[in-house]
Amino acid sequence: MTITTTRIDAQTAIVNPGAELDEQHAKTLRDTIGQLRADGVERFVVDLSSVEAIDRVGLGVLRDAWRQGGRDRVLLAAPTQRVRNYLDVVSFPVPIIDRVEWAVRCLQRDAAEKAA
Repeated sequence: MTITTTRIDAQTAIVNPGAELDEQHAKTLRDTIGQLRADGVERFVVDLSSVEAIDRVGLGVLRDAWRQGGRDRVLLAAPTQRVRNYLDVVSFPVPIIDRVEWAVRCLQRDAAEKAA
């Protein structure tokens, strides 16, 4: 599993977990998010555009990241239709944004409003 991360600024990152977010790969994503948090990242966009398979363990990692970061600090973006359908079926509570760029803007806007 290859996870890619892109730092947008000191406190914001995009994380793309790759093609599979299942039991076998979930720990890697959890560790990556944990390391980014240790490095000062507070806001995350999880780019699901390349995720083809997700299971309950993968969902657990996403849910935990959302709970730990706060509702306005972790957004899911650009899920494939298959993943979006799965998230809908399980009534996943994390906000889903259609495009990664929009999700980044949402996080940055919210951070700026809180700073003001």
